[in-house]
Formats: sequence, C-alpha cells, structure tokens
Amino acid sequence: MRTAILITLILLYSIASGQTKNIRGDIRDRINGKLLSGVSITPDFYGNDTSNNKGRFEIFVPKDYKDTIRFSLPGYFPYYYHIGTPRLLHIYLVPSTTGIDTVYHPVLEKCAEIQGQVFTKKNHYHIENASICTTDSLTIGKTNKRGLFRINIPKKTDTVIITHPDYESYTKRLSKRNKRGRMFLVFLERATNYNYDSVIKINRNAIQACPFEMFNLGLGIRYTRFFKNKMAVGVHTTVYFNSLLGDNSKENRYDGIKVAPFYRLYFFRNPYKGAFFEPKLIGGYFSSDKIVYSMPDRDYGLNYTDSFWTYGIAAAIGYEWYVGEKADIGFILGVQVFPNGAPKAIEHNGYTYERGSNSIFPIDNWYFAGPGSIIEIKFLIGSIF
Repeated sequence: MRTAILITLILLYSIASGQTKNIRGDIRDRINGKLLSGVSITPDFYGNDTSNNKGRFEIFVPKDYKDTIRFSLPGYFPYYYHIGTPRLLHIYLVPSTTGIDTVYHPVLEKCAEIQGQVFTKKNHYHIENASICTTDSLTIGKTNKRGLFRINIPKKTDTVIITHPDYESYTKRLSKRNKRGRMFLVFLERATNYNYDSVIKINRNAIQACPFEMFNLGLGIRYTRFFKNKMAVGVHTTVYFNSLLGDNSKENRYDGIKVAPFYRLYFFRNPYKGAFFEPKLIGGYFSSDKIVYSMPDRDYGLNYTDSFWTYGIAAAIGYEWYVGEKADIGFILGVQVFPNGAPKAIEHNGYTYERGSNSIFPIDNWYFAGPGSIIEIKFLIGSIF
C-alpha cells in the first residue's frame, strides 16, 4: 500500500514539474481489428503497464527517454515503438500464426516503422498475403486483404523485398521518409510462369443475371462451373411470365420456361477477362391463350390457346470481364434454332387459319424478341466464387 502511494506521489510530482511525457492510444489485432486487453508495456516506469479491457493504454515515461517501448501479448509478435513526439498511437499486433519467420526487432535496437500497400501492376487490384522480406530472406510481414502492411524494422535496414508466389519479386530501397512512416506503393508484375489454373481453383463458380430478357418479361439466370482454365459447363434458365401483361397486350406472347445447358470453350482466359465459344442445347415448355391465327386473304382472325414442348440448338461467342475480386460481367452474341411448337395452321368452321399470316412479318413475336429469337444478344452481370 505504501509502495503504491509512493509511486502515485512520484508520478504526480513528475507531471507537475514537466519531467515526464504522456503516451496513450489503443492496441488492436492486425488481422481482424479486434481491440486487445492485457497487453504488457515495457519498460514499466510508473506502474501503469497494461492495456485495459477496451484495448486502451496510457503510460508516462521520463521526458529525456528516447529509446523504445515494447508491446507484448501471448500469441502475438511483440511490437516496438520508438519514442518520438507524444501523440495518440494506434498499435497493431500481428498474431504469431501468420507465418512470419522472425520479428526481427532486437529489444535495444532503434526501430523504424514502414508501411505500404501492394497492388497488381496491370489492374491495380489489392494483393493479399504478399510477404515483406529482408535481404537475407527472412519474412518480417505480410499484407492483409487490402494489400496493406505496417511493420517495424531496425533503422539500419535500407532494403526490403516484396514477394508473392504468383508475382515477380520487387526490391524496395527505403528512403528516410519511408523510415519515418511515409506510405509507399508497390506494383507487382504477374510471374511469367504463373499458372492460371490456380485462379480457377479459387473461383470455380459463377452466377449471373440477364437484364435484357426483362424487356420480354423474362427472368434469366445463368450458372457456370469452371473445371479447367479454358473449359466450363453451365445452364441458362429463363422463366417467361407474359401473362402479367394486360389482356390487350398478350397476343403472340408466351408463358413458360426455357432451359439451355451449354459447354464453353475459351479462346483465352486470365484473371481479368476472357473470350469464348459456347454451343448449347435448348428445351422448353410454353403456353399462350392468344396465339394469333388468320386467313391469308382476309383481315379476319382468331386467337388460339395452346401449350407445347419445343427443342432446339444454339451457338454463340462471348466476352467477359472480371471486375475487382468477385464481379463478373459478360456479353454474348449468337444464333439459335428454337421453333415455335404451336401448330402452323388450324381448322375452324371449315376454314384454314395460319399462324401470323396477316402480320407485317410472316412469323410472330416468338422469333424476334421472344423465346425463339433467331439472333440472341445477352448482357450478363453477376459474381464469381
């Protein structure tokens, strides 16, 4: 009790006489940002040597102390901060399970803090798990999901090497500003021996919607499964719901479902884009209560109700772009043979009526904006995972 009172009195006297400086801030997990309590702070000058349950700390050090203070917690690498101008600190501890070979921070050696961000050179995507290494091949830090890193190194270190298995290594000469915490950016070139199949192992699936089909009251969804870098299979399913239109708008409109399994062969494909050829089979079931039939030499016609199965084939070429890490945008242009399964002609009251014979075109909506459109144009947007 007497010792605690004595330390408090000494601290109050030191503050009042301007013999100490105050250092405070918070401490977090570098990977998930969680606040860390119970972090030990050394050297311990005045007894307030751990972070509280909210991850915050406040310590006092002698005014003339210009060495380092050490933050340590079981399960994490220690972090060394070189005493400078007092300010609010945000300390990040790296878990010891991240695969870093050494903390490379001798306790009594003066340290410098460096921070940076690593991108791909071509599209400026963030590179996760890039290693920051010393010239003697020791890993002293890794980048997070945003390509960021922030580490301490001895001040005598002038060079670090940024490496990743899929990219060419980059050697960075550290300037004085870099050693004072000024952020620098690194752009890595894709390795010449890069295996694009490794990308497919991570992103093997894609789900996309087809907005253009909404113009004909169709809801189109496409699933693609990549099983090699240049090969894929999938299915495009469209549900048509034209019966939602008013009664005066349903002539030659169809409700139903169209299913088209496809095989895709890529001309080329990389993590950013790809071009492909896509043959497919088509099957569907449709119904309508206003299929227009007319007599060729008269204006008189009638509406016919029918339901039918129909089958066909199609082929297309396409191009797709991978935006960011998960977005997938594509464009497809093709042709299809998918006939209308309704009768071409019907008999009624002794007369023969033909489907669509009094239309501007000799064929109906089915073959233009409808399910059997001879020219297929699809715009696709979705996600890969």
